[in-house]
Amino acid sequence: MKKFAILMTASGALVLSACQAGTGTAAQAKPPIAHVDGQPVSAEALDIFVKAQGGKAFAELPAAQQEQVVDSLIKLAVVAREGEKQGLADDPETHAALELARMQVLARAAVQAHFKDSKPTDAELKVEYDSLVSKMPKEEFEASHILVDEEAKAKDLIAQLETGAKFATLATDNSKDPGSAAKGGDLGWFPPEQMVKPFSAAVALLKDGEYTRTPVQSQFGWHIILRTGARPTPPPPAFEQVKDQIAPSVEQKRVGVYVDNLKKNTKVESHFKAPPAVQGAPSPAPAPVQQ
Repeated sequence: MKKFAILMTASGALVLSACQAGTGTAAQAKPPIAHVDGQPVSAEALDIFVKAQGGKAFAELPAAQQEQVVDSLIKLAVVAREGEKQGLADDPETHAALELARMQVLARAAVQAHFKDSKPTDAELKVEYDSLVSKMPKEEFEASHILVDEEAKAKDLIAQLETGAKFATLATDNSKDPGSAAKGGDLGWFPPEQMVKPFSAAVALLKDGEYTRTPVQSQFGWHIILRTGARPTPPPPAFEQVKDQIAPSVEQKRVGVYVDNLKKNTKVESHFKAPPAVQGAPSPAPAPVQQ
């Protein structure tokens, strides 16, 4: 699992950065694997290249694959050298991409060095676990719905329900939600946060077997909702079962604190000014009913 996702860079940028061996000042620990126009292609660059492709170390690859990988990296270095010859490093877009790749590689190295011998403790993981558990819904619902475009249509269907019409039949014949209409409007079991807020709020106010006497509006249209069940949510898994899954979240938060502290203690002059909001700009597309 990638440890520091917010500071990771694309493998291509890493490799291109590493291939510029002639511009670095650090001594190489291993002899280069090749020279291109007299410039070395380092064994360290090969290691990064291989791991970026499949996660394995170069030494773990079979001999035939090692030969292919070395040839691929040499070809990459040849093309990069051609770009240098053409002066493309001075092109503003290319220069910016190289600048960004350098920042990303150095930032990742700084973070990894800072946390090299500092793993999250069980106490930190337990705090995160307790926080996640406290935010879990205490109840989940089972419901069906009929979704239509117009409030008048929804009111008419409610009137039909009150005269004895079957909810499932009306849903199958009228609902524009194809996923549930074919099942008589049945949505199955769901936690409240899985649904858009007007929908989940209405379900919570109903009793089992009740339907909404007035249509419920959401960004998708008008809903008639029938609550068919409610039950406590299943208990969360034990801490020991999930603490390894929690670790990446804790690590990312620790990285965030580290970065924020660095920023506070670094002289930063931002010259960016947010553009004024454009009136009449289109709103983002709505999420589905089940979020």
